[in-house]
Amino acid sequence: MADNQIEAVVSMRKFEVSGNPINAQILKDKAKQCEINEQEIGIPLLWKDGICYIGEDQIINYFKSLSNSNNTIK
Repeated sequence: MADNQIEAVVSMRKFEVSGNPINAQILKDKAKQCEINEQEIGIPLLWKDGICYIGEDQIINYFKSLSNSNNTIK
């Protein structure tokens, strides 16, 4: 997803969780809000409006759905 310029179109914050206990806790908290068991948390995880998208495929499909709805993301 790095070469599609998604960050020019969508505002997002990235968190490195490896070796960063504060960011790791944020990840756990978001997953808990989505009722995801801590052992089932996957990376990458996108949290948007209370919905979690886990893994590249789900995240790519989410952004493609935005693209289909407004034709700004390719």
